[in-house]
Amino acid sequence: MAANARTALAACLLESLLLIVVLRWDGLSRRQERQAKFITLSLVIAFGLALAMLLLSVGLLSRFYSIVDDSSLARVQVYEIFDYVSWTDILFGMDASVLLQVVREKIGIQHIESAPVYFTLLMGLPMAILFTLIVLSYMRRLIGGAATSAKIGSILIILVDLTNNAFATKSVDVLLVSVLLVGLGKVVDTSVTSRRQVMAKAGRSPQVVLRD
Repeated sequence: MAANARTALAACLLESLLLIVVLRWDGLSRRQERQAKFITLSLVIAFGLALAMLLLSVGLLSRFYSIVDDSSLARVQVYEIFDYVSWTDILFGMDASVLLQVVREKIGIQHIESAPVYFTLLMGLPMAILFTLIVLSYMRRLIGGAATSAKIGSILIILVDLTNNAFATKSVDVLLVSVLLVGLGKVVDTSVTSRRQVMAKAGRSPQVVLRD
């Protein structure tokens, strides 16, 4: 769990910085936008460092003292499972209970903290590749029409989930990403349409519409 917390925190920090730097700020010129972003970024970093030092001083970030622990090592050690299975198991898959038993007895870990390993050995390599391509195609279609902020958030969620077994369990992460992309995409489309209608009624040209 500590590794999950560290990865999620790093992703949240990265997303916050990307949202400040990448997104357009309506109503400002390019120069004003750069100045406003620089001031905002400086304040965020300064307050973030101060908050981190405060939390460290009271011991609330003790699990972040070490990057390498049992949780993070388990995500690397799980790939040793390929030393204990046959090519038949890799190509055609194996029973989930047998897979978990081998992981616990041979490697000494209790859970499979890797979606690629889980899908490959459960479904077989060809089916795992096909399933991955279907999921990637589905995500690409959703991300292609979404707002920039939704793209950043969704990509980071996917990357974080690939570091653990979120995609290999009955979690709501795929549903969460889908709702995020579809919902924010429609909000942006509605916002753009409304601005164009207002500008048209005011007799202004709607040729230039700022979006993130």
